[in-house]
Amino acid sequence: MTEPTPSGRDALRTLLMSLLTAPVFIVIAVFLIVGGIGDHELPPVWLTVGLLALVAAAVGLARFLGDQLPAIAIGTARDEAMARALNAFRANVMVRYAVLEAPVLIGVVVSFLVDHGAWPLLIAGVPSIIAMFALLWPSEASFERAERRLDRDGGRSYLREAS
Repeated sequence: MTEPTPSGRDALRTLLMSLLTAPVFIVIAVFLIVGGIGDHELPPVWLTVGLLALVAAAVGLARFLGDQLPAIAIGTARDEAMARALNAFRANVMVRYAVLEAPVLIGVVVSFLVDHGAWPLLIAGVPSIIAMFALLWPSEASFERAERRLDRDGGRSYLREAS
């Protein structure tokens, strides 16, 4: 008996759920490696502000990139439109994931370079992870927003129906 294969959206959901958990485990592992925060002082204000500004810039860029989906042309065949829409959405999500993961990785590096324990990692990592879940979680609403962007020129993407 043949097992059913997941739809394009289901496969994307599974991939995203896997990717979104990776930074959580990275933060936990590095937190333990650098000795936590108990014996370390908070980093200077300039470093804290810099890390938070980096997170804010990543969130702003990810939100901007979320709107950068190519419109599906009017008259595009259903199967072709569905494939284009799903591929465009998948590529867009991966780029936004990379942008939002950058502050986490920079927080890891800074935690090893300065003598403030895991504070830089937590300052950059926790808000970045929250932003990842908020902006990338594969919800029905995120598919609807993407479909509106793909359909903006009158074409039909069938993203929510993609299988």
